[in-house]
Amino acid sequence: MSISLVSFIVTSYNKGKFLHETIDSILSQTYTNWELLIIDDNSKDQKTLESLAELEGRGYRVIRMPENRGVAAARNLGIIESKGDVILFLDGDDMISKNYTAEAVDLFNSNLSIDVITSEVNLFGTAKGPMRLLDVTIENTVAQNTLVISSFFRRSALKGGIQFDDTFRKGFEDWDFWLSLLGSGAVFFRIKKPHFFYRIHPGSRNFMESATMDKIRISLMKKHRNLFLQHPIMPKMSFEYHHVIDSPEYRIGSFIWNKLMIKSLFHLLKHFR
Repeated sequence: MSISLVSFIVTSYNKGKFLHETIDSILSQTYTNWELLIIDDNSKDQKTLESLAELEGRGYRVIRMPENRGVAAARNLGIIESKGDVILFLDGDDMISKNYTAEAVDLFNSNLSIDVITSEVNLFGTAKGPMRLLDVTIENTVAQNTLVISSFFRRSALKGGIQFDDTFRKGFEDWDFWLSLLGSGAVFFRIKKPHFFYRIHPGSRNFMESATMDKIRISLMKKHRNLFLQHPIMPKMSFEYHHVIDSPEYRIGSFIWNKLMIKSLFHLLKHFR
């Protein structure tokens, strides 16, 4: 089916400081047939409330959650309230390139088998540069999340009531969502350009304690048990492995260890002169 309307669903919880930048990146899209829904998860921050009121005054649709229920519940409400053939979620502090939508719609219309389109990612804020992402396959995605939430997907791909699981309130709800789609047979495609810009700052949900991360990861494996059994994880491909080797503690330790090894090697070589 040819794509017509695209739904942008921006979720926000106390993100008034960045919300206008996110909205501006949508307004700059070269593809123009879209709708915008802003789902606020019961923000209390005054800056956010002012930003929402200002956007609402400009005619944008703002839906306020009666209580704070987490981003998964906010996204599910966005799916229900939106009308687009294709949906893209944006957190209220991230941004997309002006050509992302046009390129994705062209790909959807020329490749009817594709259900999800994602892109390369650039980090900005307290961390900068390209985000390392594996190819989107079931094998890779059981090992680690291979795409970001701001990936376009067809509404028709939500077979059998697939939605966000709000029990993953502390994180990985996007990973769970993509695993559900992969398990249903959805076809994914990555544009080899950075169309998504992921802001890293101290308030980001990517700052998660290891104990919390482990608990959620176990819940994820239990829920998608068959996928994990059918596609065993290679240890060096796993999320946990890369979480460790990418950590500052590991890098500092590796630096010290390498220095010690070089020193020991020079000491040994002296005996062979």
